[in-house]
Amino acid sequence: EGRVPGWAPLPVQYADYSLWQHRVLGAPDDPESVAVLEREFWVDRLTGAPTVTALPTDRPRPQVASQRGAQIPFIVPGDLVAPIARLARGRGVSEFMVAHTAFAIVLARWAGVNDVVIGTPIAGRGHQALDEMIGMFVNTLALRTPIPPAATVGEVLDQVKDGDLEAFGHAVLPFERVVEALDPPRSAAHAPLVQVMLAFQNLPGGEFTLPGVTAHTLTPDRGITHVDLTLTLTTGNGSENGTELSSGSRGWGGEISYATDLFDHSTVAALAARFVSVLDQIT
Repeated sequence: EGRVPGWAPLPVQYADYSLWQHRVLGAPDDPESVAVLEREFWVDRLTGAPTVTALPTDRPRPQVASQRGAQIPFIVPGDLVAPIARLARGRGVSEFMVAHTAFAIVLARWAGVNDVVIGTPIAGRGHQALDEMIGMFVNTLALRTPIPPAATVGEVLDQVKDGDLEAFGHAVLPFERVVEALDPPRSAAHAPLVQVMLAFQNLPGGEFTLPGVTAHTLTPDRGITHVDLTLTLTTGNGSENGTELSSGSRGWGGEISYATDLFDHSTVAALAARFVSVLDQIT
């Protein structure tokens, strides 16, 4: 339209957020500071957890990860969405916690272990003043998930709920500070502490409209991955989130990004199928 956009000035700037975070965390040598208390929580939570998730790879892990990756899309069928929501309501958990439980069960059974650590990104925009601001707020939480062999699904869900809520309540400390505190053996072969991620996209996508322009979102094949596996689930009712199935019911979109150093396409496709199968069984 040939004019400057009429955006209202932002109430705060990114520098304000940075200063706020420093003030909240406090001095790292003050035993009563948030930084120290958060560090103690994460050290207590993650001490003794496996530093590398021992997944059965198709090839030996190279000494230096190439970070080459690929993606496999899949669908959580629409007829599973309502049962997932019912299970979540009935157990007093979120749908993310149901997905986390299913993924942890799959990984534990696949790797033959009883303790897995799954990373999850959190938006980090806990105040409305940050909604429209450009900047990096995302943090990573390392969710330690014990899977006792004799536990019922309900018991695992309860453990996941308690563990996730505690982790979300200690989300201020940046992940790199958690890594520094635990000081795991560093390696160029894998990421520290977390090699498997679970991302849950449950917010409506943004709309972009201009006169005479039709726009839609494209997800590029990035060809890279910084961890061994990343499971991304996209839920919701908007056209940007849900995936319309031939039956007309709306399912969840899924994608697993994987390190091609370690896994074949067929292995990860089978992993996606197992995840959907476990969701079906636990609901």
